[in-house]
Amino acid sequence: MAEYLVIKVEQLNKKEDDFEEREVFYFEHYAVLNEDLFRETEPKSAVISAASGHKFDVVPGIYKLVFLEEEHDRNTLVSAEFLKKVDLWQE
Repeated sequence: MAEYLVIKVEQLNKKEDDFEEREVFYFEHYAVLNEDLFRETEPKSAVISAASGHKFDVVPGIYKLVFLEEEHDRNTLVSAEFLKKVDLWQE
């Protein structure tokens, strides 16, 4: 389990034969939390089922995330544990 900076969570469209999903946007390397970090890098994203019960009540925030190792274009998130709230512009 590694620590990640989650910056945004969006609801994906509900498909007829599928469950609702959310897309979680995160940074793996967040040691320098300043404006330059967000200009120079793009966040990664993962999909998580809305039915999984994992909540992202504090965004932005540091979370412990566990991913399902797949060979797809997008990661699947299987576990999320909130650690602490952050100020994106702290140095």
